[in-house]
Amino acid sequence: METSRIYASMEGREERKRSLINNMEGKNNMKISQALPQFFQWLQFQRNDNEVTVKWYKRAINPFVKAMGDLKLSEISQKTIWAWKQKMEEKKLSENTKRHYIRGLKVFLIFCKEMGWTKMDIKKITLPKVGIRKVLYLQNSEVRMWLDSIKDLRFRAINEMFLSTGARLKELVGMNRTDLQGDEIKILGKNNKERIVFVNPQAKKWLDRYLRRRQDNNPAMFVLDSGERITTGIIENWFWHHRKEINFPQKISPHILRHTVGSNMSHNGCDITFIKDYLGHANIQITDQFYRGQNNGKLKEALYKYLNFNSKSLLR
Repeated sequence: METSRIYASMEGREERKRSLINNMEGKNNMKISQALPQFFQWLQFQRNDNEVTVKWYKRAINPFVKAMGDLKLSEISQKTIWAWKQKMEEKKLSENTKRHYIRGLKVFLIFCKEMGWTKMDIKKITLPKVGIRKVLYLQNSEVRMWLDSIKDLRFRAINEMFLSTGARLKELVGMNRTDLQGDEIKILGKNNKERIVFVNPQAKKWLDRYLRRRQDNNPAMFVLDSGERITTGIIENWFWHHRKEINFPQKISPHILRHTVGSNMSHNGCDITFIKDYLGHANIQITDQFYRGQNNGKLKEALYKYLNFNSKSLLR
């Protein structure tokens, strides 16, 4: 019996060893096309990215696969990235497009490294430098024109909430009625990070009117006529159709309203760190890229106020 147990134990160890070897070989042979479906699921369910963001990553990574082939992840090296950059140079792609492609690929490789499919040093992948991004946002008069044109109560409440909370589209779709406490509402943002934003009196008035009209038991803040939670695609379609219907002069979307919130706060002198926290940016570099330097008038005021070489003394 003892001998049998020893043999069984040895066979078990050998089986586990073979399983480990097969597993490692599987990881080493994993191709981009095999890893992408899991990556897209990770974006959607782990990072809580919306469908638009997932499509953004697809558009960023597909050109790499088309140009370089469906490589094994273990074959991708810094030389591969350099070769890809060279191909983009030859195609005369813009700096923004190149940055878009490299950034998408970099996030994908970060995911693959976490899964143990690549040992590449991701930190060595550098992004092309670009200037300050031009941010699309509405002027105050355009905000009033847009809001005044909306006759549908639900759509008006949705727009008021975007302009009060600065929420991302998926964040607004995910709101529940119980998340609202007074003038504060809890938002579940990217990477499942919670933050508190505020509902101003005007948005609260329209939201209350909409909620009082509801006769369903769905906990969702906004629902369709069927009583089901509203979707990102439906809201995007409403924006597109309403803009076309009233011939609105500016491009507009939920994300442009989000930029409008950040830009309005910046123009009115709000500290950029507060804007970062309110919009739920992962780091201040993102906020800085969008909103720093937008208002040269405020910069001039600060210069005249704080730069003074005629003062009596300077601390050393």
